[in-house]
Amino acid sequence: MNEVRISGHVTNAFIDNNGHLCCTIVCTHSHMVDGYDAVSQTYIRCDMLDKEASKAADIHEGDDVFIIGHLKLDIKYNSSGNYKRKVNLYIDHIEKECKHGKYA
Repeated sequence: MNEVRISGHVTNAFIDNNGHLCCTIVCTHSHMVDGYDAVSQTYIRCDMLDKEASKAADIHEGDDVFIIGHLKLDIKYNSSGNYKRKVNLYIDHIEKECKHGKYA
């Protein structure tokens, strides 16, 4: 598991029909512990937080947030046997940035 810490800005936030927080995190700073480079995507789609987690974190549109997560390599095969590699970020913890200063 490759841990990643990200500071970012919440935009396009809404609660979906299942009560999950959906938003886009615009990365302002990132740090990967295991020697990986900074997050390549400027925008991280964040729809894996359940209602209780987002309520506890009190995340809203326009907030600056601090994220701890991990990277997982997903390999998908199509019908012809070719595969596509994709690295996904899974969020383990999210909170408002003010507790940690400016950078992750």
